[in-house]
Formats: sequence, C-alpha cells, structure tokens
Amino acid sequence: GIIGHTTTDMVVRLDRDVLHYSPEVLVICAGTNDVAGNDGYINNEDILKNIFSMVERAQVQGIEVAIASIPPTSEFVWAPNTEPKVRIPVLNKALRAYAEQHNLVYIDYFEAMVSSDYGMKQEYTYDGCHPNAEGYRVMEAVLMEALSRLQSIQ
Repeated sequence: GIIGHTTTDMVVRLDRDVLHYSPEVLVICAGTNDVAGNDGYINNEDILKNIFSMVERAQVQGIEVAIASIPPTSEFVWAPNTEPKVRIPVLNKALRAYAEQHNLVYIDYFEAMVSSDYGMKQEYTYDGCHPNAEGYRVMEAVLMEALSRLQSIQ
C-alpha cells in the first residue's frame, strides 16, 4: 500500500504495481482512506465497486484473491464527521457477503480488533486508527490463519 491512497488510487495502479508481477495470491485490504475522505467524499457503493473491480481483474489473470475487512476506527482525528464507526461495519458486511458469494477467503481484522464503541481497541493503536506493534501482531495472526485457507498456499 501507499500512505493515504484510496481504492480509486489502487484501481489505477493495480496493473503496474500488482498484476504486472503475476502473483499467485492478492490480498486486498482497502477502504479506510476512502471512508476518511482522503480524495473527497466517496459513497459506499463506489468503494465496493472499486474493490470488486480489483478482485475481478486479478481473477481474470488466474490470481487467487482474499478480501480483508476494513480495520475498526471510531473517528479520524484529521477528518471529523466522516462516521467511520457507522460506515466501516456496513462496508465490512458487504465485503464479507461478496467473499462468501464468490468463494473468496475473508480476512476479518475488524472482529479481532474492535472495541465496544466500534473503534480499535486502545492496546492495538497509537491514534485510534493506525495499528501499533501489538495491533500488527494481531493482524499478522489473523492474516496467517486466513492465508492457510487459500488454495494457492496449501
């Protein structure tokens, strides 16, 4: 990933940065910067269209794809009034449904890291949004378990 990039940015660079290298597996973890409005407001439908487009483009090349949930956050200090604690669970529900419908591995960072207020548990973050070292340890464990379910890795 690239700091601050949104799903729209990722769609644009997918061929050059990923598909060009013909990987066996692609893990897509995207959406946080969209919800934060890094490129201006984007609705949930367009975020999902961007992610699903990347999945489909990778699959056409025979790449196995796993979709990750958007990690939890209850607010963005730099982007107030963006309602991440409302939008992220809705987006994650749609991502999970898409993964199930298309027989993809779903990597659930959200459930492993969420606090009672739909933010990231304090022990996993340094600013309420970005993981700290302990947060990345949790993400690694969730990722490794999910990767073990991929056909390409078995």
